[in-house]
Amino acid sequence: SLDKNIIPESRNARGAKLSYGVERVKGYGKKDMEQIIAHHTCNHYHRTEGGTAEYMDDQFTLNGDFRVQDVLFPNQFADKIRNSGAAIYSWSGWWDAAFSHAAVRQFINLDDGRNRLRLGPWNHGGGANVSPNIAAPSEHDDVKEIVRFFDFHLMGMDNGLDKSPRVYYYTMGENVWKTSDVWPIKAERKPLYLSSNKAADWSVSTQQESFTNHTVDTTHSLGKDCRWSFDTNHSGVTYANSDSEDSITAIFTLPVLEDDVEVTGHPQVNLYIKSATSDGSVFVYLEDVDENGNVWKVTDGQFRFVHKKLQEKAPHYKDVVPYHSYLQVDAEPMDTSKVEFVSFDMFPTSHLFKKGHKIQIRLAGVDTYNFKNLYPNGGAWEIHHDEKHPTHIELPVVDRKLIMGQR
Repeated sequence: SLDKNIIPESRNARGAKLSYGVERVKGYGKKDMEQIIAHHTCNHYHRTEGGTAEYMDDQFTLNGDFRVQDVLFPNQFADKIRNSGAAIYSWSGWWDAAFSHAAVRQFINLDDGRNRLRLGPWNHGGGANVSPNIAAPSEHDDVKEIVRFFDFHLMGMDNGLDKSPRVYYYTMGENVWKTSDVWPIKAERKPLYLSSNKAADWSVSTQQESFTNHTVDTTHSLGKDCRWSFDTNHSGVTYANSDSEDSITAIFTLPVLEDDVEVTGHPQVNLYIKSATSDGSVFVYLEDVDENGNVWKVTDGQFRFVHKKLQEKAPHYKDVVPYHSYLQVDAEPMDTSKVEFVSFDMFPTSHLFKKGHKIQIRLAGVDTYNFKNLYPNGGAWEIHHDEKHPTHIELPVVDRKLIMGQR
């Protein structure tokens, strides 16, 4: 709306503060503004153009010929950004759409010793604290921290910014801010294996053949109040009672924890699956089940099967997760006659699973409100979890004794 200088008609008080419209530079008249806005008509818009992309190298003709990867992905401009000499503060929330991972990529690729990273318990816009069991507005003082950053780099103030940790992250469940100078922080990559009878285990199964049948239910969705909402009227991240999901999703639950378990970093899904369709999607949720049976979503990840080919060659940018090209040339349909391996990342998180709680994994085939349904004629899976096909979620588990000293 700012690009076209169109002020949204429907705004709450917070949205109104962000939507005054474009202010004219001193000396520019109304006609000057009209000409400038006219120049912006050739700009690209992520939702209307990138939102229809099937592959990274799809061609678009709207607003000129281009490939989606050349325009809508900033890694193409990393060298220019790095050479600009600008210090960058990457800032996002654990439930801020996909921007948490984008902030991490920005930090690790453009870091020159001055850049900073902050990951908090926020939704998009930072208006709500989305840590489990906290239904309250966010209380972080972002203005104070941003002013401190600009005062140091633009005003030359000696305010101690250069002597403070460069990474601040919030551990949900524990509800504590922690610090580091690197990301990801040091953690043990600990596999949580799916098992028969809706169970999960820290040890791999010794069964010769074991799988869970699942019929994809195309009514499943997280609804609108989730990480994917960008509406300024959006009040937070809320989910329906997970009991309503149990009958239409596949769940695997670890026994009651005997000690606290902190997961901080990038969980990874390693899935052995036989699909009845040559294409499809899978949505995986990491959940915290408390002593009363309340279920809290911790993080999630989603993936389209045709992109499953893992690239041996590293990308031209740094990353901390499995690399898929998402190019048409690398697309591979699922072989419906055999078990296939699908590996992908979940969004980064920092969460404390408390003693007495349970860690739970949930799988679904669709999120019908937020994503395209790739099962128009229905779908079915065999989720394999045996010695030969050890489906597991790789969790970055931190040493609590070490991390306590970084608060």
